[in-house]
Amino acid sequence: MDHNPEDPLFLFLSHIAPHWANADDPIQVPQKYVDRFPHIVNEGRRKYAGAVAALDDSVGAVIAALKSKGMYENSIVVFSSDNGGAGLENTLGGLPVTHANNFPLRGAKTSQWEGGLRVTACIASPLLEKPKRVSNQLFHITDWFTTFLRLAGIGKPNEIDGYDIWDSISRDRPSPRTEILHQIDPVWKEYALRWNQYKLVIGSYTNASGYRIDQWYSEEDGFDPTFFDSTAKGAITCEDLETAQRIPCAYTEEPCLYDIHNDPCEYRNIAADKPDIVGLLMVKLNEYNRTALPSDRLPADPRAQASLTQGLCQPWSP
Repeated sequence: MDHNPEDPLFLFLSHIAPHWANADDPIQVPQKYVDRFPHIVNEGRRKYAGAVAALDDSVGAVIAALKSKGMYENSIVVFSSDNGGAGLENTLGGLPVTHANNFPLRGAKTSQWEGGLRVTACIASPLLEKPKRVSNQLFHITDWFTTFLRLAGIGKPNEIDGYDIWDSISRDRPSPRTEILHQIDPVWKEYALRWNQYKLVIGSYTNASGYRIDQWYSEEDGFDPTFFDSTAKGAITCEDLETAQRIPCAYTEEPCLYDIHNDPCEYRNIAADKPDIVGLLMVKLNEYNRTALPSDRLPADPRAQASLTQGLCQPWSP
């Protein structure tokens, strides 16, 4: 509220509230938010909904502050997630559990399946030329940096990964992005690459007991169909999990290929039918891998503790 509205502003706000929890430290939510959702039977899901509601209220407070300072009319507000949710399936892997759900998509957080990668985003701004619509185009989180530079009147630096996607978002023009390198992990030998409608998957993260997050995980206590509108713009519709034709793939032994446009739930491995596409994506993946830096896990830095900044997680100087 102390910001001078005449000065440009870049504000980044990242909430930990719905992001992290596990069996030893379950998701924490003020009771007044939990009480908003008495119709949700499962306690974990009810608390998760409360955490998201608290997040929603805080975003509303930011919007209200921008409007009160007369800044909203010249602002662009982006609300986005960083990965798919972590549901109860992560308990078996000793991974974070927030009671989120990615159904009907395959996988969840920490996996290279669509349930771990595909997320929604919302853009609110009076500067949008074609507002109040849904875009199903291909974007990546690295595109925001390049786009923000353009909006701020700053040229794009050389050799940067992101694309300027403002014309796609504001004017509904085709996305300049046709490819996403999802993963190169030489430690776990896990690789994933998206090119146009096709996605190549090789390998998988696994814990010490051999557990992998590679299934289709339905909602705890069952899926309530009243919460899902398959006719909504942008809705993901897949064949019924129990009756769908599936073509399995031994992804730890050979490349798997999926047509994400026609099979967003990754039921059918079409590598045998599209060997030319597999070969093309392998060439692209090997080229990315050729320029990749060696993997390195740095030791923990005590100066990064949030307790040193009144609980605020923020960058620190090494």
